[in-house]
Amino acid sequence: MKKTKLTRRLTAAFALVREGRTVADIGTDHAYLPIALVKEGKCDHAYASDVGKGPLERAKENISEAGLEDKIETVLTDGAAYFDSLADEFIIAGMGGELIYRIISQAPFLKNESIHMVLQPMTKVPYVRTALLNDGFYIHKESLVKEDGKIYTVMSVYWDGKKRELSPIEALTGRVEDAVADGNVRLFCDLLSLIIHDLDNRIYGKREAGEDTGEESNLRRQLQELRRKLNENI
Repeated sequence: MKKTKLTRRLTAAFALVREGRTVADIGTDHAYLPIALVKEGKCDHAYASDVGKGPLERAKENISEAGLEDKIETVLTDGAAYFDSLADEFIIAGMGGELIYRIISQAPFLKNESIHMVLQPMTKVPYVRTALLNDGFYIHKESLVKEDGKIYTVMSVYWDGKKRELSPIEALTGRVEDAVADGNVRLFCDLLSLIIHDLDNRIYGKREAGEDTGEESNLRRQLQELRRKLNENI
């Protein structure tokens, strides 16, 4: 079979999916990821779901062209609740962080040690990290990818019921050791620069409003120091 070409974001998500599992791709759009997973033998059966009829029709067409109608089922549904007991591997990618966490919170069966999630929030990444750890999930690994000039985070997530706290720095950046292990230190430094830029905007806005900027200024100093140390080792 011809190999399915994935974007960098989807390639990173593909790499984090466990082998031999039943996958549910929530918000599948074109179904590129489940098609690649089945075609390349990483999973035997998958569900491609979407809340929109248009995207699901495109998914059906692509699945049919790949000759995988018997291995990939399309489901018109909102969120993940439909897949209770049907799948043990969930992909929720390419949507806002608040929406991703709403989907998770509306599917309590995901709080199961046998279930694994691959998440790729387009926005509100610190919010997703914090919400996950407050709700008994833990982030096993994070990967950074750059696509079309933007940096994205892809997460491998499990549940064990233990609540954890993140420092403000960890919430903003994720784990440095993951970037080092993946050889993505330079990309991680680029991410730090973007976060510092956002903090600069917040500091400016607060100063203009006559508000205290001590917390943001402290975070900025810590991030600058972290970036300096990492740049020395590149």
